[in-house]
Amino acid sequence: MNSLTQSLLGKPIDEMRDEDELKLYEKLKAIFQEFDNLCEISTKEIGNKEEEVIKIEITSRSDGLQKQVINLPKKKNQKIDELVKKIVVNLSKDSKLNIITLSKLLRQELKNE
Repeated sequence: MNSLTQSLLGKPIDEMRDEDELKLYEKLKAIFQEFDNLCEISTKEIGNKEEEVIKIEITSRSDGLQKQVINLPKKKNQKIDELVKKIVVNLSKDSKLNIITLSKLLRQELKNE
């Protein structure tokens, strides 16, 4: 446990303060969630090494949790880059507005999938 604490917080366990306990918990939680996501992706059937595999999870009050693992041939990367450029041109300077807009678009696409 001391090794984990040292690695995650940069201090030995005997130097932890009360507020460090919450930080340690949050970092461990994030690590386990990332590990769980990687396990889910690794179980997805992959045709070959020429595919990109991603997992998307979006939670909203209106739609609840939507999640999906998607395989996409890497040969479509050029089309993806072109589409990203078109979308970025139309985004605002308000980062939160952009995030909500893009998440709404993702939720619609996940419903149609």
